Amino acid sequence: MRAETMLDINLKNETKPFFEQLGIACAAARFEHYLPEHLDSLDSLIAVELTPNSYASFDNVWREGQVATVWGIVESGVFGTYSYLPDGTRHITDVHLPGDIFGLDHMFWPTAKDNMVALIPSSAVASDVTSAKRLYEAEHKFSQMFSASQAIDRLVLTERIKAMGRLSSYNCLSYLLAELASRSSLSSKAIERFDIPVSHDVLADILGLSSVHVSRQLAILQSKGFVKTGRGKITILDAASLQKAGQFRGRNVFVEHRLLASVM
Repeated sequence: MRAETMLDINLKNETKPFFEQLGIACAAARFEHYLPEHLDSLDSLIAVELTPNSYASFDNVWREGQVATVWGIVESGVFGTYSYLPDGTRHITDVHLPGDIFGLDHMFWPTAKDNMVALIPSSAVASDVTSAKRLYEAEHKFSQMFSASQAIDRLVLTERIKAMGRLSSYNCLSYLLAELASRSSLSSKAIERFDIPVSHDVLADILGLSSVHVSRQLAILQSKGFVKTGRGKITILDAASLQKAGQFRGRNVFVEHRLLASVM
């Protein structure tokens, strides 16, 4: 059994308002799922003054080219990072769910390299990037947290790119929904059935497909009983079948990478 850390103690201690914030608990669940050996690196957040922020749908957190000043943790809702292609179309490079840490790369880039927007009414706890820089230089645990968070993001993205490059549009959509369902389940009390609050347009902009084509593929998934579509959300009914259709390995891929690293 994993030893209790200061993070565990503070999460349970009602006299610590900072750790009552949902974003911190979600981040802990994310680390425990993917990299449990680095969970105690979140103890470094005790030294950070994170401010709660609320965003309406389509509010920007930052814009491409602006001075990069913010980092934080998603508390609720869904955020997306995106860029515009030369033909003017939007490409969403990632979706940020509760517990995801964002903006740490702003420690190294003077200006933002993409846009970040709330895709639905959302909230996050955030701080100025200068606080991250100070902690990165002074706190070993914070630099560990940064490295672990970047490793998780990189592996999630790498697995998605590999899937998108070899699967049909139907299988790619199944993979993406299975991935989002797996990530959403970390902060959800639901075990099998829960909602992913993203629109057809968002899925289309991630996959590089038209909204019409995504809608057709969703109709097929719905006819098979895998999902149920609604306005601005997709309800996952059969996550196991989605994973099979999308060849999604889920947490197993992270276990495999950890085992490989342990013997190298």
